Amino acid sequence: MNVAKQQYNCDMIQDLLPLYQDGVCSETSKQIVEQHLQQCEDCNKVAKRLKDTRIDEFLLGEKDSVLEHHAKKEKKRTAVIGMVTAGVLMIPTFICLVCNLAFGHGLDWFFIVLASMLVVASVTVVPLTVREQPVLRTMEAFVAALTLLLLVVNLYTGGNWFFLAIVPTLYGLSVFFVPYVLYHTNLPESLKDKKGLLCMAWDTIGLYLILFVIGCYVDVPNYFRIAMSIATVSVILPWAIFGCVRYWKVNGFYRAGMVSLLCGAFLVVINDVIYWIVDGVFKVRILNVNFSSWEGEMSNNNVTLINFIVCILIGVTFFIIGAIRKRENY
Repeated sequence: MNVAKQQYNCDMIQDLLPLYQDGVCSETSKQIVEQHLQQCEDCNKVAKRLKDTRIDEFLLGEKDSVLEHHAKKEKKRTAVIGMVTAGVLMIPTFICLVCNLAFGHGLDWFFIVLASMLVVASVTVVPLTVREQPVLRTMEAFVAALTLLLLVVNLYTGGNWFFLAIVPTLYGLSVFFVPYVLYHTNLPESLKDKKGLLCMAWDTIGLYLILFVIGCYVDVPNYFRIAMSIATVSVILPWAIFGCVRYWKVNGFYRAGMVSLLCGAFLVVINDVIYWIVDGVFKVRILNVNFSSWEGEMSNNNVTLINFIVCILIGVTFFIIGAIRKRENY
C-alpha cells in the first residue's frame, strides 16, 4: 500500500473532495487530495461522480419547470376568480338596468349604478386579472372609475360641483399614490435622487389648486388674496423641515434640534401673520402674555409662549446631544 493511502484513509479524502472540487480547500489539503487520487482508484471514481453535474442541472431544470407551471396555474386561477367576480358584479348592474327600463326612467340612474360597479371592479377584478404591475394598474383603474362616478352623478343631478369634488378627492388620493408611483417609476437620471422633492412639489401645487377651485365656487371678498397668502405662509414650515431633514448633512440630533426650533418659531409668528393678512393689522401677541389670566385671547397667548419654550428646550437638548455624539466619534 502506498504512502498516501497509509497516511490518509479514503473516508478522510472523500470528505475533502467536495471542498477540493469547489476550489475552497487549503493548498495543503489540495496537495494531499491530488496525491491520494494518483494512487487510489476508489476515490478517483468518487471524484468523477462529483464532477458530473448532469443530475444537478436536471434537478434545477425540473425545479424551474415546476415553479413555472405553478406560476401559470396561479395566474389562471386568479384570472378565473377575477372573471367570476366581474360576473357577480354584473348581476346587480343588469337588475338595475331592467328595473330602470321597466319603470320608464330610461337610462338615467342606471349609469350611476354602472359607474359604482366599476369602482368596485377596479379594486377587485383589476388586481386579479392584470399580470404586470397590478398595484399600479389598480390605482389607475380606481382613480378613473371614481372620476367617472363623480362625473355621472354630477350630470344626473344637474349640478356644477364636479371640479369642486374631484380636485380635492384626487389630491387626497395622490398623497398616498404619488410616492408609490414615483418609487416604481424609472425616472431620468437627474431626477432619481429627487423623488422626495417631487412629492413635496406636487403636494404644494395640489394645495394651491384646491384653493383655486374653491375660489371659483364661493363668493367671498378678497378670497384669493387671503387664501393664497395664508397657504403660502403655511407651507413655509413643511418646506423648511423637508430641506433640513433631506439636505442638511449633519447628524440626526442636529437635524431634530433644528426641526424643533423651526416649529417653535412658526408657532410664535403664524397667528400674528394670519391676523395681519385678514385684518391688515400686525401686532406681536406673544408680548401680551399674562399667566394670571387664562381667558379669551390671553389664554391663546399664554399657550403659544409655553409651546415656544418647550420647542426651544427640546431643540437645545438635541443640539447638546448631537455635539456630545460628534465629540465621541472623534
